[in-house]
Amino acid sequence: MPPPSEPELSFRLLGLSKQTLIAQACQFHNRREKAKAALLDDLYAEVKLVQANAHPRVLERLCVSYLQQVCEKQHPRIGELRGDPEQFESYSQLKSQMLQAIAERHPWLAHECERQSFI
Repeated sequence: MPPPSEPELSFRLLGLSKQTLIAQACQFHNRREKAKAALLDDLYAEVKLVQANAHPRVLERLCVSYLQQVCEKQHPRIGELRGDPEQFESYSQLKSQMLQAIAERHPWLAHECERQSFI
C-alpha cells in the first residue's frame, strides 16, 4: 500500500532582493563551514568560504539550500523525515513543494530548484 500523501504546506519566503539573499546565503554557508571545521578540531582543515562574487551556479545552489533551511524551520516535519528510508516518499513530496515555492518566489532560482528536485 502506498504511503499517504503529505498535506500541502504553505511556506513564507521573505521578499529579499537577489543581492540580499545571496549575502545571507553566503553568511549561512560560511557559518556552517566554520562550525564543521571547528568540530574536526584540525588545524589543517580547510574551510571553504564563499563570497558574493562566486560563480553564479554556486550562488544559486547556496541560495536554494539556505531557503530550504528557512522552510524547514517553518515546518520541522520536513527535517524529521530527511534521511529516513521508510519516509522517503513523504520527504520527496514535501521537498518538491518546498522547491516549487522557492522557484515561484525567486524565478532566477527555478533552474537550480529543478536540478535539486532530481537529487
